[in-house]
Amino acid sequence: MTTSAPRVVLLRHEGEVYTPVMAGARVLELAELAALAAAPGDRPDVARWFCCVLLDEMELEGGWRHDLASLATSRCRVTRLPLVLGDSGLRIGDVETIVRHPPEAVPGVVGSCLVATGRFGTTKLAEIAWTAVQAGILRGVCIELDAEETEPGLRALSTLRAVRLGDLESGHVPGARVLASWEEPAFAEGRVARGA
Repeated sequence: MTTSAPRVVLLRHEGEVYTPVMAGARVLELAELAALAAAPGDRPDVARWFCCVLLDEMELEGGWRHDLASLATSRCRVTRLPLVLGDSGLRIGDVETIVRHPPEAVPGVVGSCLVATGRFGTTKLAEIAWTAVQAGILRGVCIELDAEETEPGLRALSTLRAVRLGDLESGHVPGARVLASWEEPAFAEGRVARGA
């Protein structure tokens, strides 16, 4: 069955994975995605939540690891950290809490990890991304960091800037992934769904 409604599709080509937003057989351009990010969704009465691993202590290329203790400090906490759709940079929600978990608390990660909870926005693009998470297409997470060296060649201090949602193969940390997602009424427990 072919549909013309915008949706995320999983494409594999020459060993690479792509997850474009398509309408029919056409890949949507960035301007079209931006229009979807500005358009109100069809379900403002539903709050859509997710929980994901942002980082763990896996050794990365070059033999280094993220300093989770540094990233979990109060100087890196933010009220709202943008959740963006892949490389588009378009906001589809917000990360609201980040908690550091000890080793072995979350299966499939190396060492301790940072686990985030957040909410999808109420735009059409956020709804498209939500549907792709439910279909298992978008389950990978990649963080964007701003970093500066404390001294030349020494430890860099990093600040979380955004969280990118993509396919499982798009991130640098294999354990960084969506753990769970759920819906609830938008006004449950005094919480109000916000547009992304």
